[in-house]
Amino acid sequence: MITFLRQVFACLLVAVTTGCGGGVEEPAAADGLGIVIDAAGGQVDGPQGASVLVPAGALASTTPIALAVSDEGAPALPAGSLRAGDVFALTPHGTRFQQPVTVRLPAGTVAPGTSPRLFKTNDLGAWELVPGAVIEGGFVRAQISSFSWFAVIAIPPTITQQPAAVSVQAPAEARFDVVAIGSPPFTYLWQRSRDGLAWDDIPGANQASVRITPTAASDDGLRLRVIVANPDGPTTSMSALLTVRAPTPTIPQQPADVTVDAGDDAVFNVTASGSGLAYQWERSDDAGATWTALAGETNASLLLAGVQAADTGARLRVQVGSGPQVTSSEALLTVRPQLPTVGNGAWIAAGNAVSLARRADGSLVAWGSNGNGALGDGSPLADRGTPGSVSLADALTMAGFGRRGAAIDASGRGWAWGSNPSGALGIGATDERSRPTALAGSGRYQAVAVGSDHALWLRGDGQLEVVGDNRLGALALPATVVQSSTPVALSAVATWTLITAGSQFSVGVRSEGSVWTWGSNANGQFGRSPDTFNAIGQMHQILYLPLRPRALAAGHRHVLAVDANGHLWSWGETTNGKLGQGAPLNPWGVPLMLALPGNFIAVAAGAEHSLALRDDGMVFAWGIDETGQLGQGRPLGMSNLPLPVPGLPRIRAIAAGGGLGHSLALAEDGSVWTWGRNDSGQLGRNGRADSATPGPVPGLNLN
Repeated sequence: MITFLRQVFACLLVAVTTGCGGGVEEPAAADGLGIVIDAAGGQVDGPQGASVLVPAGALASTTPIALAVSDEGAPALPAGSLRAGDVFALTPHGTRFQQPVTVRLPAGTVAPGTSPRLFKTNDLGAWELVPGAVIEGGFVRAQISSFSWFAVIAIPPTITQQPAAVSVQAPAEARFDVVAIGSPPFTYLWQRSRDGLAWDDIPGANQASVRITPTAASDDGLRLRVIVANPDGPTTSMSALLTVRAPTPTIPQQPADVTVDAGDDAVFNVTASGSGLAYQWERSDDAGATWTALAGETNASLLLAGVQAADTGARLRVQVGSGPQVTSSEALLTVRPQLPTVGNGAWIAAGNAVSLARRADGSLVAWGSNGNGALGDGSPLADRGTPGSVSLADALTMAGFGRRGAAIDASGRGWAWGSNPSGALGIGATDERSRPTALAGSGRYQAVAVGSDHALWLRGDGQLEVVGDNRLGALALPATVVQSSTPVALSAVATWTLITAGSQFSVGVRSEGSVWTWGSNANGQFGRSPDTFNAIGQMHQILYLPLRPRALAAGHRHVLAVDANGHLWSWGETTNGKLGQGAPLNPWGVPLMLALPGNFIAVAAGAEHSLALRDDGMVFAWGIDETGQLGQGRPLGMSNLPLPVPGLPRIRAIAAGGGLGHSLALAEDGSVWTWGRNDSGQLGRNGRADSATPGPVPGLNLN
């Protein structure tokens, strides 16, 4: 039976090739072997040991079957595939079996590391994997249900979507994706490179997507690629570039408005966060309409050195960032008119029940008691409860003590008015004057200090002139000189930078920074035991005090100082707690530093109370408090420790009066605040009632 079928199949082949006899649907290839299989089944052997085993009942009708080496008419093998051997054609194509048949084909050889598998074409003409195929003994064996072309091949993944370049702004996430097709399962290995030559594996990056988060500036310029593999082999993607733009900076601390005196430095600061920050400060002098970059100002801080009144109103801002930039808010520069460099009574001063103030244009005003002509307006009034003009229009600085005032005009000439014991006005006479009268001295002056019965005048060349009562040596003149109504120049043994005067004693700072005192030491004004009295005409250096104090103030019998580091010091009489040193009291008057934190810039001494001004604009007060001169809202009697004065705006100058005492403070906005004794209207707030609560003088602004 088998022999007969072979003969029939051979005849059919001849008929097809010669055109005689009947035909078949598709001939076998020339090198194939074929056989006609009926419902009983059978085996068809082909070249290279290939075979097809058809079980009984697999075919509904008798079919001539051929098995040959041929890819004629077959679709092209998948791109990138590795063929293990020949393509086999099992014909007739499209034959379907009612139960699986077994095909056995040579496995051939493929590259090491790959896994060849059996593929066949489907009805759509595409290659697909034959499931369940087994490779053994150099052959692949599988169960199939239809005929087509067969091949043993290895197909590494095909990447149909390459990773694309990504550009982000740090710290945003950067994501790269790849799409591959082929025979699963797939594995992924992402790699990174700086130069595209050397590649490093990215730990944990084993999915079709990789995320870099958060990104940083150091990631800019990275290249990423992925190796996609399956059992048939690996495929490496193209590389993709990562561009990381610098993040937009943030400014948690904006530049703040700055207010300084003319001639001082103005400093603006910004605090920004981000990486690779760059700064460029800009300035506007037209309220922000136009801006000009400041050359070289490329730091987080901006220093404007020695600003002047013309700089008032300038606005400053800064651009931050080397890539994306952010603009800070604007900061306003306010420049106050320049204060004299010597003394702290340039804007306001106080005497016994008298208050003095200087406006920005140099005009003087006074209020309070007019005893002895202390108001300086030539008026016969006993006192005045509101500010009135002093007959001097161009003062640069002024001072007061008792019921006497003194000032220096714009040309450096000295003037004085009020009481004139022992010729302390320095006008060459001993009668009091109710209007400013020119000093009889020969110098051009930069500062003046008024004491109880004497005065000190500091010339522009640093030399000191003295005038008034010398009975206890307050003028540092020989004992033979009892008084002088005209200024006398001291011996030019030293130059001076800072002066103050109290009751029958004087204090000064020499140019090298040492502090000296002369006159009465009855209460320890020399900074040593009151038993050590001064020989008339002799100066004594204050011991235990740091060099170069920045401020001095002498009261009735005590002295206050601010050292170069902003610390407070006091010495002299201890009564009423006016030294602010607490208990126990210092019986020797030795200079001691007060335990008060902060950077202080000015002090003021009344007869029995003291004031200090910190650089944050806060005022502290201590000493007697019978009339509310400590400004605590109610009289406390006294305090031997400094107390902050509540209710004040930011202050820039202070003054303290004698007698039962009152206090003055000049705010940065130009308003003048007063508190304490008011029996002669020295508070300038109308009425005569004392006040323990600071309040502004109505209608007075010194700016």
